[in-house]
Amino acid sequence: GLERGASTEPVKAAAERVRRLWGELGFAPEEVAKRVVVTPTCGMAGAPPPYARWAMKRAREVARALGEL
Repeated sequence: GLERGASTEPVKAAAERVRRLWGELGFAPEEVAKRVVVTPTCGMAGAPPPYARWAMKRAREVARALGEL
């Protein structure tokens, strides 16, 4: 299973949360996908390899979804 507080939030919901925060900060919504870099919430140095792979894959999926919203 996943460790280290892994989020099971759906990818689209995570992307929408990022976009909402971006808008609340006053930035143009159409710029979010070009200017935001999605990363895991913690470093990967001590993470087990399966978790690190999952976290990096998840970050890519959320970033991709930002461009599709």
